[in-house]
Amino acid sequence: MKKTFVFVLLILFTSVFVSAKDFMVTVYCDFLSVADDDYKEEYGGRKFFPEIKIAFRIKGNIYLWGSCGFLPAGDSWNEWSNKGVVESDVEVKNRSQKLFFSGGLGYYVGYIAKNDMAIKAELGFCSTTHSIEITANQITTNEVLRSEKSKDSGIGIRGNLGATYGLLKNVFAEASIGYMYVWSKVNDETINAGGFRLAIGLGMKF
Repeated sequence: MKKTFVFVLLILFTSVFVSAKDFMVTVYCDFLSVADDDYKEEYGGRKFFPEIKIAFRIKGNIYLWGSCGFLPAGDSWNEWSNKGVVESDVEVKNRSQKLFFSGGLGYYVGYIAKNDMAIKAELGFCSTTHSIEITANQITTNEVLRSEKSKDSGIGIRGNLGATYGLLKNVFAEASIGYMYVWSKVNDETINAGGFRLAIGLGMKF
């Protein structure tokens, strides 16, 4: 499902890129408040991650957008307040990586130009890939005693609402809020891998 979603997104962007009048590239620093309680307990409820978005204007103030975000996380049982070392000479590490792909349609009101403001509303689909690696090491020798890996994916919907302000002729700043609801299976359990999103970004119009 995820591969099909990404493939269709690439085809749409390729076709639009050929005929688009202009396009924008924006780099964000995202803050995600994770919705699922079980995920919060294991990996933390608040995450910062980078995201890049490309948007093509297709007609009037309507545009097609797509983005990619990468969310790494790593924890040690020595650092968890509700965990502990299983044995006095064993350390357990948990590493999680989440990759977001999103895309859909957007509409803006205003002008994306120097000293001007615009309001943007976006709605689309999103897809995630969630990789988990758990390792147990001997502290004195660093020998790997156990290693487990799992990989899951999910698909869902996403909405964004943002405001831009033109800093230069083709450079703008943006603040954005939104929500992602993603059905994903982690450790054989279906969870909402998304949540509330807050972001600031810097973009360029071409």
